Amino acid sequence: MLDDAVRFGARGAVLDRLIDLGPMVDGPMVAATVRLATGLRTNDPDPIEQAATAFGDLGCLLDAAEAATLAAGIHRRAGRPDLAVASAARAQAWFGRCAGARSAIVFDQGIRGEGVDLTRREREIALAAAGGLSNREIAGNLTVSVRTVEGHLSRIYNKLGVNDRAGLAAVLGPR
Repeated sequence: MLDDAVRFGARGAVLDRLIDLGPMVDGPMVAATVRLATGLRTNDPDPIEQAATAFGDLGCLLDAAEAATLAAGIHRRAGRPDLAVASAARAQAWFGRCAGARSAIVFDQGIRGEGVDLTRREREIALAAAGGLSNREIAGNLTVSVRTVEGHLSRIYNKLGVNDRAGLAAVLGPR
């Protein structure tokens, strides 16, 4: 329950208690939650990004999206729009895989507010391209033309501020 309190804005003693309890409880979920709490306590996006990745690796996609959204907000407030966009894109990719999920954090912080507003189709193509599929393979899977895929990728690169698939994979995180 402390982790839920942290996710919904509790600070101070709640963060301190969670950080103190972390070493007493084993497991990757607790470790990720402690990283999240530590980053929020120190206003440092790096441990929050690490927590987001850990949550994603555990299949806790909503937690991952929320952590990445929180990191994006810290990057934005610190005047790092490039990192804010990257974190927001990761949040959107994870959140897009949470069918029907709702999150006050994602909507309050606004992953769309970071300048990243990928459509469902753009998300599909971005994830496929970041995963190593060629334009021809993506086109075949989605039953569209290669030119259509190229057009989508051009818009995706522009929205995410990247120039190629390597940049796309870096922004969206490991697939």
